[in-house]
Amino acid sequence: MIGELKHRIKLEQLLVEKDSLEQEIETWQLAYEVWADIKPLSGKEYFKARQTKNDIMVQVTIRYRPQIHNRMRMLFNNQIYEIVSVINVNQENRYLQLLCKEGVDLV
Repeated sequence: MIGELKHRIKLEQLLVEKDSLEQEIETWQLAYEVWADIKPLSGKEYFKARQTKNDIMVQVTIRYRPQIHNRMRMLFNNQIYEIVSVINVNQENRYLQLLCKEGVDLV
């Protein structure tokens, strides 16, 4: 498994702060940069509001870190991925499998 972790990914968490007017400002902050194995799972294309829409799901395997959760997001190859679920493989605390959905391009 370790030899397969050949992709460098970033995991970000949402940080919510208040400005001087007490309005909430949301920013994404880098939490971890780790090695990962990334496998495409499925892709589907459908039409919504006269636009073609693509849903691409990937399975990402990383070394175990207890702080990883599904309110984070992943960045890889200038793409943002929503983390849909986090699974502790065989409950061994060695690897995590992240099921991720591709989002929008980074600008």
